[in-house]
Amino acid sequence: MFCLGCSASRSSTMQPNLEVPHPNTTLTKEIPTELPTSGTVIPIQTSAPVQSLEISPTPYKSSCLEKGTISHSEIMSPALNETLTYFIYFPPCYDADFSPGYPLLVLMHGQIGDPEMWIKMGITEKADNLILNGTIPPLIIAFPFEKRYLIDSRDSNYDQAIIEDFMPNLLKNYAVNTDRAQHAIGGLSRGANWAFQIGMSNPELFGAIGAHSFTTFGNEVPKLSGWIDHVKQIGSLRLTFDIGEKDPYKKYWDAFISDFLKYDFPFDRNVSPGEHNTIYWQSHLQEYLLWYSTGWGDSINNKN
Repeated sequence: MFCLGCSASRSSTMQPNLEVPHPNTTLTKEIPTELPTSGTVIPIQTSAPVQSLEISPTPYKSSCLEKGTISHSEIMSPALNETLTYFIYFPPCYDADFSPGYPLLVLMHGQIGDPEMWIKMGITEKADNLILNGTIPPLIIAFPFEKRYLIDSRDSNYDQAIIEDFMPNLLKNYAVNTDRAQHAIGGLSRGANWAFQIGMSNPELFGAIGAHSFTTFGNEVPKLSGWIDHVKQIGSLRLTFDIGEKDPYKKYWDAFISDFLKYDFPFDRNVSPGEHNTIYWQSHLQEYLLWYSTGWGDSINNKN
């Protein structure tokens, strides 16, 4: 089996079960493009009910009628000693001078190594719809690319690059709210592992973490106690885990959740029908956006 979320050392004998092709992209710099009106169509499972996370997004009043835009860019990352490329979604009627800035969601791809994975599944179109109908506030979504996605996480400086290079770039060059409570990081499969590790070890930067089809990096568990103590010193942090009930890596998820419960740290968890594939993740996109956006509309509504 091929462990999409685990380090390379655990995945050598595993087979992939993903539906998004490896990208063949040409790098550009800050070229806004219209959101695609069509793209890869991935079927949704509808035969069984889906459990819902506890979500209470703040309604947002919007008079904007435009769609959002997507840009593709890159930065030089000293931590990686190479470029770090990314896609970034700007909400409808994005204002580069907007104060106090937009909430920020950083989404990590899985071990298939496709930086457009979330976009191909339709996350930006879902965001457009929810923003334009006033369900969630306008937000910026950033999709960083882990170029060396097959190496063991212990041999990677990707987490360092996100914190030392990528986040400062976003805060400097885009209208991002600087309040940690307005920042969230999430990911699927290997990206979920990165999101959990980065978010828990840097709670001064993120107020929420979403780990979707989380399977854990082997070096995470010994660090949990220190991470949790650090989080409690910084302030509250929202955390959610979800997984498909037929996910072949659920046994690792179950073991981790059992260990995590011992720390008496609040978090949401959800097991729904599905496996470890894009069909499962795509069926939860709206749910994810609603969860991440909980409480984010307050500062924007107050500004307006």
